[in-house]
Formats: sequence, C-alpha cells, structure tokens
Amino acid sequence: IPTHTWVAIAAPVVFLTIVAAWVALLIRFRVDGPEKTKEQAWEEQMAMMPTERVELTDYHIIFLGIGFVAVVCITIYASMLEPIVGHPACISLGVVVVVFGSGFMSREEFCQLEWDILALVGGTNVMAFMVRETGLGMQLSTMLVRSGLVEVLPFQAMLFFLVVGAMIVATLVSHSITGVLLMPIVVAVGIKMQAAETT
Repeated sequence: IPTHTWVAIAAPVVFLTIVAAWVALLIRFRVDGPEKTKEQAWEEQMAMMPTERVELTDYHIIFLGIGFVAVVCITIYASMLEPIVGHPACISLGVVVVVFGSGFMSREEFCQLEWDILALVGGTNVMAFMVRETGLGMQLSTMLVRSGLVEVLPFQAMLFFLVVGAMIVATLVSHSITGVLLMPIVVAVGIKMQAAETT
C-alpha cells in the first residue's frame, strides 16, 4: 500500500476516533453544579495531588536508564539479541535480578507486589512462548484455510471476524498471546485472499 493511500485512510479514522473519545468523555464525566472560578478549580486540583513526593536520586536515574535500555532491547533488538540471551523474557528477568539483587528494592517491597498480577504476566509470557514453539498458530491457520471459509466470505466479513476474534482472545487471555496466536492466521488468510496482489 502506498504511503499516501495509507495516510489518506488512517488520518480521518484516527481523527474521528479521537473526536468520538472526546465526546464520550464529555458525556461520561459531565461536570454538574455551579461554575467555579479558576482559583477554586486550581485549589481543588492541588488538593487532589499527592502530598508525598519522591526525590530522584542517582540510583533512581541509573535504574530508569537500565529499564529504558531493557525495553529497547526487548522491543527493537530482540531478534539480534536472541542468539546471545535467548528469549527476550530473559532480559526482563535480568532487570528483576539486578533491581532486587542490588538492594535497590527491598525484600519488603518485593513481598508487597500483587502476586496475582505477577502470575498473570508470567503465565501469559509462558503461554505465548508455548503457542509459538508448538506451532498452534500455524495449525489454526491451516485449519481455517482448509475449511473453505476464506473463499466463501467477502473481504469485509473476514476482516470483521478477525477483528472480533482478536478482541475476544485479547480480553480473555492477553495481548501477547493474541499476537502470537492470530498473526499466522491473518497472514494465511491474506495469502489465500491474494492480498499481496490486490493491494
């Protein structure tokens, strides 16, 4: 798809989405009651601000830098670093080891972490790894193509079902598993519908 075509389609969609979200927020969070002066509104906003402030030390800046480098390595250089560190999740575990092993965060802070969230994040990473390594996504895409639905349904209907399926899977499981699971299906459907020749 040429860039100007993509921008001509994406820009109005993004603009309308932002306007719709703005209108929805105005309707949902309507301010009732008498109008306030700027000073009264400012005082209310300042009263809602937290009183405790965290002072950034050199250690904070160092570990923020480590976190930034880890995110860049995981997202951008994951394929290049895979022969060295293995799966990108090893970089995340390395950051956790450095943060807690160096004493930057204490044992008490570690125990205060919500374990259900940690289990959810860790479990979805493992599940995404299993889906990718076992080839479940490829098997599902093969089954979908062999079922004959791709030839019968028009493009808009197939796109609708893919989007709805992605929303359901992402809501029930996680976004990482959704990407790992549905990308082979989307690629297989695109090849079967000859998307490369028609776009």
